[in-house]
Amino acid sequence: MRKIGFKQFVYFFIIAALIWFFNQLSKPVTFSSTVKIRFSEVPDTLLLESIDAYDIPIRISGTGFRVLFDFSSNKELQVPLTPLQYVNGTYLMSAEAIEDAIFSQTPETISIDYLSATDIAVQASLLKTKRIKVIPRMFASYVPNYVAIDSPRIDPSFVEVRGTEESLMSIDKIFTESVRLENIKASINIKVPLDLKGLEDLRISDSEILFSQEVARFSERIFEVPVLLPTLEDGSRIQLFPSTISVLCKAPTTILNNWSEQDFEVSVLIDSTFRVDDKQLPLKLTKEPVGVLYTELLTSTVDFLIER
Repeated sequence: MRKIGFKQFVYFFIIAALIWFFNQLSKPVTFSSTVKIRFSEVPDTLLLESIDAYDIPIRISGTGFRVLFDFSSNKELQVPLTPLQYVNGTYLMSAEAIEDAIFSQTPETISIDYLSATDIAVQASLLKTKRIKVIPRMFASYVPNYVAIDSPRIDPSFVEVRGTEESLMSIDKIFTESVRLENIKASINIKVPLDLKGLEDLRISDSEILFSQEVARFSERIFEVPVLLPTLEDGSRIQLFPSTISVLCKAPTTILNNWSEQDFEVSVLIDSTFRVDDKQLPLKLTKEPVGVLYTELLTSTVDFLIER
């Protein structure tokens, strides 16, 4: 008789074991277990205060193969909170809604013979909405002869913040993260994140804003502007010395060269305190073109002579 070697014995033993294993797994089985559920799809009006999972008793049946590969008691099923009910001051998730969610997520290859779900009190708080102003924290330095020529613009300038009434009481503005820009010589147009430290429990409509600032090169120019001659109440006219005043003007180079003295107006100030024996009259710049960054009268007073 031919003897079977050890390696051949092990080989045939493994084959037999696999045949037995597959044979057993092909038979129907029924067993009791639990399925874990966790609530999801929280309504925008609510804050879920607990994210704990819940164990729901269940009895299932199916072939061994299907139960082994299609079912796991460690897998969490997501149960939407959309059918949440508010009963006597408590948010309730009904047993029927929980069972429907479990049935819908169970593979068709597995049969649920028994499912024991009860109403679950959901720990949630009603959220309120508050409109909060955004404050940018931008620090910029410019290349010489460059300057910001208008107020900065941010978009959005307000954000909607959702939270419990108590959490919203202490917040009336929200800052951006600090950003420092150096040697600027072109217009700024960047996205800046909001500083959300300490605000993790709040729902904020935007996480960043668009910061815009127009920057231009500027030049200086002096205009010789005639002073408007006033007429007194008695009809007398005033002669001024000098009759033209130097006006220092700073403006973007692109528009400064298009201006002339006619775009400015300098007037003398005559009010109830005026006396004919005064020696000088104060001056005021009463007109300047749109887009001026800085103006200065290089002479603040003029001598005068009354012509009767």
